[in-house]
Amino acid sequence: MNEQCSTETTMKKRWIPISEFCEKYGISLSTARYWKSQGKLKIKPKKKANERVYVDLVAYHKEWFE
Repeated sequence: MNEQCSTETTMKKRWIPISEFCEKYGISLSTARYWKSQGKLKIKPKKKANERVYVDLVAYHKEWFE
């Protein structure tokens, strides 16, 4: 996996690709993209427009599960 997404918090990765996020939480890719565009899903800031989208799991858990 790319060094860019290997930041770890405790036992889990903080940043995961959006496709992996969708598989893990059982939502469709279009729903995740909609949440991202509405600002409900925090992503890792991108340096270039063509980089992959990584979801911030820490922010997701704080917003939806606490």
